[in-house]
Amino acid sequence: MESLETLTADFAVDLIKERQGRGGKTYSYLDTPTVIRRLNTAFGGDWSFEVVRSDVLDGEVVVLGSLTAEGITKQQFGESETERYSEGHKNAGKPLSIGDDLKGATSDCLKKCATLFGVGLQLYDKNPGNGNGGGGQQPQQQAPTAAGEKQIKFIQSLLKNAAIPQEVKDRAQTAIAAGMDKAQASASIDALQKIIAAAQNG
Repeated sequence: MESLETLTADFAVDLIKERQGRGGKTYSYLDTPTVIRRLNTAFGGDWSFEVVRSDVLDGEVVVLGSLTAEGITKQQFGESETERYSEGHKNAGKPLSIGDDLKGATSDCLKKCATLFGVGLQLYDKNPGNGNGGGGQQPQQQAPTAAGEKQIKFIQSLLKNAAIPQEVKDRAQTAIAAGMDKAQASASIDALQKIIAAAQNG
């Protein structure tokens, strides 16, 4: 299934970010727009996400979400630590914004649901023992899988956008002619979408 190939393809290194987590450990992660772009690419925008339940607890907000695509539904929990006013403020100890905490937990939930579809599995080798099924062993090296027809057609459609510089179009066409693997195709799609998004926001 071509959508599975697109979902599970590795992300370009420059799209992988790092943050400090609990216990002082450093974790690799993908930001929410990057995950959404991958879902849009794989499913042609035909997917949905909804919050099934949310709970505001003492110290964190927890969300149960549901991601549905191609008739398949995956559920996961997301969480966000409660941000509070610092000491010395008149509202010291009270939450800064439960709304922002819910937003953070919802984004975390969406990304974890997407992981169940195969998005970003490469990060689990970067984050051994992260509690979400990640392991410390590196996967065996395998020959690259050729890009699917759906990926190539999507790249071709993106190249028609006026925001893409001609030199970028030329390089992409050359790479297509030379034969892309699915990871290269996914990286190209992510890069082209970023160029288009930047042009639209500028």
